Amino acid sequence: MNDYKHQPYWFNQVNETNFPHLTENIKCDAAVVGGGISGLTAAMLLCEANFNVVLIEMNTLRNGTTAFSTGHLDNYYDQEYCKLIKHYGLGAAKTVIHAKADAVTLIESLAAKYNIECDFKRIAGYLYSENEKDNKAIEEEHDCASKIDISTSIQTNNPLPFPKFKSLLFQNQARFSPLAYLTGLAKAFTSSGGRIFEHTTMKEFEEKNDKVLITTSTSTIEAGKLILAGHTSLTGKINIQPRIYPMLSFVIGVEADSKIEDALYWDTDVPYHYTRIASTQDENLLIIGGADYHVGSKPDSRESFENLKEYANQRYKVKSIPYYWCSEYFESADGLPYAGFVPGSENVLVLASYSGDGLTFGSASAKLVSDLVLKRENPLAAIFSPSRIKLLLSMPKLTKEIGHVIKHFVGDRIFNYEEDIEKLKPEEGALMRIKNQTCAVYKDKDGKTHVFSASCRHMGCIVQRNNNEQSWDCPCHGGRYDSYGNVIVGPPREALKKVDIE
Repeated sequence: MNDYKHQPYWFNQVNETNFPHLTENIKCDAAVVGGGISGLTAAMLLCEANFNVVLIEMNTLRNGTTAFSTGHLDNYYDQEYCKLIKHYGLGAAKTVIHAKADAVTLIESLAAKYNIECDFKRIAGYLYSENEKDNKAIEEEHDCASKIDISTSIQTNNPLPFPKFKSLLFQNQARFSPLAYLTGLAKAFTSSGGRIFEHTTMKEFEEKNDKVLITTSTSTIEAGKLILAGHTSLTGKINIQPRIYPMLSFVIGVEADSKIEDALYWDTDVPYHYTRIASTQDENLLIIGGADYHVGSKPDSRESFENLKEYANQRYKVKSIPYYWCSEYFESADGLPYAGFVPGSENVLVLASYSGDGLTFGSASAKLVSDLVLKRENPLAAIFSPSRIKLLLSMPKLTKEIGHVIKHFVGDRIFNYEEDIEKLKPEEGALMRIKNQTCAVYKDKDGKTHVFSASCRHMGCIVQRNNNEQSWDCPCHGGRYDSYGNVIVGPPREALKKVDIE
């Protein structure tokens, strides 16, 4: 797929942001760490309440999960309605799902209020089966939807041009361009008095009296409240890291020779596939996602893209595949986000772990934390609380994940690695044993070799090479670095250590 653009389709629609790097000490009412949809929405809502708000982002706004998402806005639950009801009860399930619907309305209203041109459109959604055995699951989800007051109808078909069995139709869902929305919201935020600083990484924070002191590499921020909205947040008071699992999801942009109905589509496969048209202007371009896997569990992401390509070719008359990209997201142990005050603190809040529902759960969680800061009631507070305990639900998944971490933490240290740097081709990387340590070795396009310690700067797990993404991926907690060792995705806050091999 080297002839195609290895970037999201949305990058063609919006210019890159260019907010300054923070270089001076500042004060504010609230500081937000993380410039994705949850962080920026929380910042905007507090700004509307006349708070002096500062947002810092370690990279740029277009480098996060939001910009790499597919822009599906729906009130379906990634892990199924029936499971949500079973695990949390009817009342909580109804609260969660209607909060997702309210999140779509919030996005719609903010886009209208601030004249954000993001191709937002209300459309239908279809959950469908491609095999007879999953018809029962469709029927069960229909019954569970009615229990939580979500209107759906069972269809014997849907508009997609290939054989299906039953489908579940959802009305009043939506799609948009996530990057156009994000950059438009950033513009509205700064026009309303908010401040954004890109390429600014939080190193640590300290609560002192009724303030929070946030330290970056070049400055200090004194804030009344701190909102941690960067996926994974190690706060010292609560470590949510063992309860979240890093995943990669893959997307291709498919140019088909005919249009499909403008709707959202997702199937019952595990992992499931999801499809939509790219935009009102590109109705023949399909955005197809799926083939998810645990970060660092495969040596190369190329297989996932090939699987999506095969999936598309089997179902559509494909003319070309001009785009492909992947995005990292985090699943929680019990399937719901962590959003709210850090236990024991009245000044630090966290937003994390939206699974495959980041745009809606991220917006709903942002509304929740802004309400908490403003001392407003919100029915999600107890359900999304970072201190909640769902042992029976989370323990099997937690035990499996701990085993996965131990496997990589120990096993990757005794693996027999390649030791011949000369075998590396330009723009390739590999793990090698050099001077009795495991190293991450990369050869750039000019043939220059770059050598780093392969130990992740978070907790020391051995990173894995992903040549297709040009990244070093930590299989333990999801940290990702570019080929030169710079952090792409946290929790690590520092680059891989360079190793001198002379």
